[in-house]
Parts: sequence; structure tokens; C-alpha cells
Amino acid sequence: MNQTELREEDLWLALDERRTDAERAFITEMSRRALAWRSLGVPSDHLLGTVEPFVMLLLDVSADGKVLRTLRVDFHESRVVVGEDETMQAATDLDEENARVLVVKDGSPLALATAAADWMEREILRPIERHEWVREDFCHQRYVLSDTGEPLCWSDCHNQKRPDLGPPDRTVTVRSYDVPRRG
Repeated sequence: MNQTELREEDLWLALDERRTDAERAFITEMSRRALAWRSLGVPSDHLLGTVEPFVMLLLDVSADGKVLRTLRVDFHESRVVVGEDETMQAATDLDEENARVLVVKDGSPLALATAAADWMEREILRPIERHEWVREDFCHQRYVLSDTGEPLCWSDCHNQKRPDLGPPDRTVTVRSYDVPRRG
């Protein structure tokens, strides 16, 4: 798909006259890659972004009508920082010292967008499970990354965290893909 085939409504952010050439190239390539993610359950209304103070792109990963993770890309002209937004609100900078945050320096906008999109795609493809505990006096659900067991969020009928419940009564896969992984 060449640049003229990307429709305005497919752009992650508007490419107005205030955007630099580097920002335009980065946003265009990220938008192009995001089109393919629709088939992975990422609707266009889960793609958010801003250009102040820099280009920041956010992608919400959802299941069961709940946002479970917010993936984020910060583009700074000659480098990109990519990671999970711990606040899910873009309220703090991504911690570049965190081993789970990818920092790519000194690349073209296309190369930086490719690195960021590859990382996001790997994260989108990670399977997610809902663990359920049903007792007489409460119901508790915990969403976890299936490959690592890392907890994402929880829900409880009495709004209690309940960290030591033992094995779940039921495990349901809420996001999973039989797609060959790249990289």
C-alpha cells in the first residue's frame, strides 16, 4: 500500500501543517501498521494519541469490555520509546530504565515506526486469560498474561484485591491468536 492509499480516517493522528516531515512519516507508517491490527481485535477507537509535547500514540488492549493494558509509543524525532503505560492515562513518562521499555535511537522515522509497531504487534498477540474464583460470599476475577502469569487487572464483587486465593476455579482465554509471530 503506498502513501496515497492510506485514507485520512485511517490515520492514527491528523497530519496537519504543524507536523514535521519526520512526524508525518512516523504517524503514517504507524497508521499503516495499525490497519492490520483490526483483524487482531484492535478497533480504531482504541487508538489514541496526542502531539503535545511530542507525538504520543496509545493503543488499548481490551477484552470483556474492559481495557486491560495501554501500550504506548513516544516519538521524539530521532528516537522512540515504547512500553506499557502503567497509569493507562499517559500521566507519566515511560521509564527508559525499565527492562520492559524499548528505546530505539538514531533511526529514520520509518525505521523507528517499524521497531515500535513490531513491539506493539508482539504485545497485541500475547494471550490473556481471565482467572475466576466463585465462592458463596464473593466472586473475583483476575486478568493475566497467559505466557508469564503477570497480572493485568482484577474485578471483585466487594472491591477487594484478594491476593492469596490459590488456584482459580475457572480459567478462560479471553485473547489468543494462532498467528505466526515475527521477530
